[in-house]
Formats: sequence, structure tokens, C-alpha cells
Amino acid sequence: MTPTAVEFRHVSRIFTSLSGDAVRALDGVSFKVAQGEFIALSGPSGSGKSTLMAIAGAIDSGFEGSVSLFGAEVRPGDIRQGLKLRRHYMGFIFQNYRLVETLTALKNIQRPLLFRGYGFHQSNKLARELLEKFGLSEVQNHRPSELSGGQQQRVAIARTLALDPEIIIADEPTAALDKANAGIVHQFLSDQSRAGKTIILGTHDQDLARKADRVLTLRNGHLKAAGL
Repeated sequence: MTPTAVEFRHVSRIFTSLSGDAVRALDGVSFKVAQGEFIALSGPSGSGKSTLMAIAGAIDSGFEGSVSLFGAEVRPGDIRQGLKLRRHYMGFIFQNYRLVETLTALKNIQRPLLFRGYGFHQSNKLARELLEKFGLSEVQNHRPSELSGGQQQRVAIARTLALDPEIIIADEPTAALDKANAGIVHQFLSDQSRAGKTIILGTHDQDLARKADRVLTLRNGHLKAAGL
């Protein structure tokens, strides 16, 4: 039997609006993602996709219910545990790239490797190799503001690939890209899926969603359907 990578059991996430009202971004969500499975999350804006991915990626620990990663229980509110889980298991690709604006493309890729414990020369070499792989060698010394959206997303993908994560969380990774750059994201996720990585994708891109093993539909914080 394939091990479970991520499991949600009756998970809810409640936020307080500016008016003081309780808003349920997730409401009793339960599902499992097998190790090596590619899951796509569909649903309109505000349905809870980003909240679900933030919890699955150990970014948001303010949930109710039970979440486990590779069989280990995630402790709500434990910031230190969340940081450890992200460093050791997670890779993220976001619509807005989330690159460090003060760092060059090279250093954006190198930085998480240094945090992981790689030496300077080793991390620098790996970062340069990844920049070459994604056709970015000529802009390695450019900061994010000097890069196009497609170049920024490729840097973000290279940064994710550098850490060889077990789980990839991708939140609308093609929404701001043209067709050519969206195709690079499609190919990257397909390659990582074939390599056995677990992928949780939130997207409105139906072509990309069709590459997943399963599609889960969220509406108003409820998991409504699961299937191809």
C-alpha cells in the first residue's frame, strides 16, 4: 500500500472579519493524498483553496482538527515545527513568485540551500546549474524587479527544485503567465509527478488540472467532489 503523504481529518479554519464576524475558510475538510500523488484543487476564488494549501504546507498552523504529514501529527500553533517541516519537506510555487526583492536571481536560489546547511561554494554551483537549466544564466545577477514575470516564475521554480522537496505546493502558478511560460510550469509539474513527488496544486487552469491524478473541488470551504 502506498504511504500517505498528507491527511486532513475534519479540518476547519476560522478567520475574524474586520466587522468581527467569524468566517469559515475551511469547514470540516477530510481527505488523504498518497505519497507521489498529484492532486489539483478546483473551485472559485474564495472557496478555500489557498487556505487548504497553506495548512498542507505548514504555513498556517491556526487550524482546528487534525493534519498529518508522512504520518507525523502537525501541532496547531507550533511555529517551530512548521518551520522545520517546510525546510525538510516542502517546496512552494506561488502566483506572485515570492522572491526576495533585494537579492539577485542567483542568490534567491542559493539562499534556501544555505539555510539547509549547504556550503557557500556547493550552493553557488547548484544555483548556477539550475539557472542554466531554466535558461536564466544571463540574468543571474538581476534582481526580481529587473526580470519579467516569466523569468521570475522560472527563478521560483529553480529555487523549489534546488531543495528537492517531497511535497510541492503550487498556488495558481500559471495565472500571471503567458502561454509559453505557463507551458514551462506545466512541464515542470509533470516531470516532478513522474519523479514521484507529491503535488498539491490550486488552479483555474483546466489544462494544468487535467495533468493531475485527481481533482478535488472546494466550495465555500467544503470539499464537494473528488475525481478525475
